Order: sequence, then C-alpha cells, then structure tokens
Amino acid sequence: MSKCVSGIVTTGLLNVQSISNKSAVITRSILIHRLDIFCTVETWHDGPDSPSLIACTPPNYKYLEKSRLRDAKTSVQMSSNHGGICVFYRCQFHVKLISLPVYKTMEVLALSVHGSVFTTALITVYRPGSHSVCSTFLMNFLMSLNDVRLSVSALLSVLLLLLLLLVSLVSVNVS
Repeated sequence: MSKCVSGIVTTGLLNVQSISNKSAVITRSILIHRLDIFCTVETWHDGPDSPSLIACTPPNYKYLEKSRLRDAKTSVQMSSNHGGICVFYRCQFHVKLISLPVYKTMEVLALSVHGSVFTTALITVYRPGSHSVCSTFLMNFLMSLNDVRLSVSALLSVLLLLLLLLVSLVSVNVS
C-alpha cells in the first residue's frame, strides 16, 4: 500500500457514463494503476448510499460524491439522472467536502485532501456536453476556484489565486 511519503499522489479521472455496470472495471483500474485518488464524472447515481458506488469502492478506500439534483420533471423518472461526480480515495487521507454553490453550467465537487506530508484542494468539474462553453461557464468556473481559494490554507490560496489569474487571462483571449 502506498504511503505517499514523498508527497506524490497518483490520480485518475474518467467519464464513466453510468457507473452502475462498471464496478469491476473501476475497482480493477484503481488497484492496477495504484491510484490514490480516482475521480469519476457522469456517474448517473442518485445519492451517497448508491449500491453502484459501494460496489466500485476497493478495500481501504472511501468516497465522496455529488449526485445531480433532479428537477420536478425528472424526479419521477429513475433512469434519467445523468451527471454526477464521485471521488474514490485511500482511507489514509483525511478528506473533507468544500461547500460550493450549485452552478447551472457545470457540476463541481471540491475537496480538501490532507495526507501525511501534504495538503491540497481537489476540484472535479463536469461540464455537460449538451451545453456549449460560454462566458457564463467561465465565470462559474472562476467563481468556484475563488470559493475554494477562500476555504483553504494560505499557501494553497496563493497557488489557486495564480491559477485564477491564468484562467482569467485565457478566458479573456477566448472571448
């Protein structure tokens, strides 16, 4: 088992397009690639007690998730809950949810991750492909980075501020 003594953390990200029938593949991928943290988007799950999420969690791992909120129209259709984010992580990490507002242009799961020799913020973003990238998305993205920056340590805040500035410069060039 990796102890992350060096501060190096192995991560992965996958758009799973429904986690329900992929538990063996996801578990195997986490273990074979020795991932410390594995982010999944478009999980199509309904909540933290989803059997699919539980089935995907390898021994000595936990997860935090954010299912897509259902509106009144889709709440009666169990098969229509697309979106959703789940982050699987080794039990040795202390992970806390960073509270963010709900954005219409994207789904975001922000976490504060503490290991034996590091502390970092992990931000997983899913932007539905059915929506084009627009200035509203870029503004929401910048707002989410700023909200995370305000809730983490001073050193990490400086790094996120630099990222915010870089994204701002890029978004100005894109506009």
